[in-house]
Amino acid sequence: MRTRYFLIVCLSVCLSAGCHGPKPAVGPPTMAVVGIPKPTLLPPPDLSPYAGEFYFGDGLGVNCSLKLTKEGNASFQWHGCEGLYDKNQGTYTYENDQIVLHLTAPNTRDGFQGTPTRFYPVQWGPRLYLIADEQMLGFCSRVAMGWIPDEDRHGFYYLRGKDNENPVRGEPSVPALFQPVLKQPFTATITSMKKGGPILIDRGRRQGIFPAQWDPKLGIHVT
Repeated sequence: MRTRYFLIVCLSVCLSAGCHGPKPAVGPPTMAVVGIPKPTLLPPPDLSPYAGEFYFGDGLGVNCSLKLTKEGNASFQWHGCEGLYDKNQGTYTYENDQIVLHLTAPNTRDGFQGTPTRFYPVQWGPRLYLIADEQMLGFCSRVAMGWIPDEDRHGFYYLRGKDNENPVRGEPSVPALFQPVLKQPFTATITSMKKGGPILIDRGRRQGIFPAQWDPKLGIHVT
């Protein structure tokens, strides 16, 4: 009886363990490796044409400097009668015909502090100006009315280095968007004026002029 029981146990264990020979080894599934092309990296834009130290101001309470490097760094300072009023720094890029500042500290434009952050680089003969986007229409209107800057470095448009020592020649190079204003001056009637706010005029797109608002402090604003 003991021998028969032992045989039955051994047989049941063998069957449960699958005594049919060793199972073939199964490895991980084979996957075809498809090469993924690396993205083509475009070279960074050449910023050297815009590098330099720019200045605008009246020589009194407004003396603003903006330094741009060919590596894309930017630094801003505002000096006045009582010393340093404001400063900031960061980087800049060239986007859609504009120099765009990317400042690291908050840029609050109030009183004697803050700076515009978008500028149109305008080449006028040997001179390079940086015109804030909010001043561009005013700049073009002044040129259309016959304004020609002299050798005085003071003024309310950023001018590079000692470019003021070189007289302007021909017309300033402005984007096509502003060519109509640069080519043809216009007159307008003030329709609305609020204290401390913009002044509305009655000329706009129907007359072939941009719909605009004129701010006596900053120039003409496209709306």
